[in-house]
Amino acid sequence: MRHIIIGDIHGCYEELMELLDVVAPTADEGIIAIGDIVDRGPDSEKVLEFFRDTANAMSIIGNHERKHLMSAKGKTRPALSQLIVKAQLSDRYDDWLAFMETFPRHIELDEAILVHGMFEPGVPLEQQRETVVIGTLTGERFMTENYPSPWYDQYAGPKPLIVGHHDYMRSGEPLVREGQVYGIDTGAAHGGRLTALLLPGFEFVSVPSRGDHWTRMRAEFATLAGSSKSDLDLDWAKLTEFAASSHMEALPTPQRERAQRCAMILKESDKLLGLIHDRIKELHISMLSELEQSDDWSALELKQRTSRFAQRAQAHPAAQHLIASYRGFLDRERISKRAKTPRGLARIAETLGIDSDTINGTCDGAS
Repeated sequence: MRHIIIGDIHGCYEELMELLDVVAPTADEGIIAIGDIVDRGPDSEKVLEFFRDTANAMSIIGNHERKHLMSAKGKTRPALSQLIVKAQLSDRYDDWLAFMETFPRHIELDEAILVHGMFEPGVPLEQQRETVVIGTLTGERFMTENYPSPWYDQYAGPKPLIVGHHDYMRSGEPLVREGQVYGIDTGAAHGGRLTALLLPGFEFVSVPSRGDHWTRMRAEFATLAGSSKSDLDLDWAKLTEFAASSHMEALPTPQRERAQRCAMILKESDKLLGLIHDRIKELHISMLSELEQSDDWSALELKQRTSRFAQRAQAHPAAQHLIASYRGFLDRERISKRAKTPRGLARIAETLGIDSDTINGTCDGAS
């Protein structure tokens, strides 16, 4: 019997239906989503309905489902993508939260282990941190602080591991570490592809996205971000100036609330800056490791090695940062200066596959 493991769907219902038409599962074959079935795409409720109403289909929990659950309990602020889905679901939102709460954090099949986010090397499945396997920002920080090289290059588990969460390749292709790790998020909500991995044969099937849904959704629902959205476009000096007055009780309420939002934007930007720095270092190390496998690497002079690395990095959207890291010039200040604003920092994060919703969420719901 086959299992059809589907990468991050993110509300892309039409792509999901097209993918299933190609795969043509029978009623006794399991359909399992790797998590993040909601947010960013246009049809989150239709995707939820499919997994609720289809007997042989289920999803594990991703960080986006967890954000809905945590924000509904008042434990975190909802980001724009959660506010959009909450508005779309309207009075049905609580019922869908109850459904999302039933999603397991992992599934172990005969052929593979399935988690949404990451996997700490050397730690048994049942002892994995929830924040790591689900892929929260806390989990991301833990992994980058404790594992300097990419975690997926260190995995050596008892079974192959299938994950989603990040579009690691940024090319519409899955991440493959043959027999070890398969990353099947291929950017469906961003104009990439929706990918399935068919077990037991580990065969990939994918269909193209019908567009950059998330860019369109952000524009369509821009009013949900509130009038302070422009604060994301303030330069760091101005943002710091506003934030400095966040504790001044004498300020009129609207100005004080804006100052407090600016302070929150700075705080979240600092967290994101650390993740960006660590991810660039991680990618630099991974690229360098690949280059070092070439037969002529050891014979190259320093200048030639630098040129070879620059050529390898050039195809990546964060090429300048990768080259700076290789040359030993990368630091948080350099990244911050190049970003210029929190929105610029969020764009850099997205090119690296890092979720930037937290920064966008600092302005969500403001009046």
